[in-house]
Amino acid sequence: MNDAGARAWPTNADGTTDWERVFEDPSDGLIVLACRSETPDQLKTMTLIILRQLFKRKNDDHGDDKIAAYIDRIIPDDAPTDALDDLRADVTRLFRRIKDDRIKLAAAYIEKKMAADAPASADPGPERRAPAGGQGLPSDS
Repeated sequence: MNDAGARAWPTNADGTTDWERVFEDPSDGLIVLACRSETPDQLKTMTLIILRQLFKRKNDDHGDDKIAAYIDRIIPDDAPTDALDDLRADVTRLFRRIKDDRIKLAAAYIEKKMAADAPASADPGPERRAPAGGQGLPSDS
């Protein structure tokens, strides 16, 4: 998804990924893509593909085995087709939790970046101008 040659994910004005759109876009959001599946097996496969793409960076603490084990719990191999609506709801909840986490991480990143870009001291120092009313100059008396 973020590989060379792949289209870039949408971004917010602050430059962070627009996770709301990535997950919720009605035409090609990740939730829609996964939930288009017509069988539990397709849903499981698509969910695994999406999760592996989302957690492929080195600093993501979700290994491939952890992802597969978790998906096996929410979409068992023998899941009946009549359970598809419930399985889609489970996948949607999972993706929304991930989306919320990504949004929080992006906000924390921007907050940290803004703090790093702020002046070293918030103390402006002594007032250099005279107070209003001309009281700043000494009198000759």
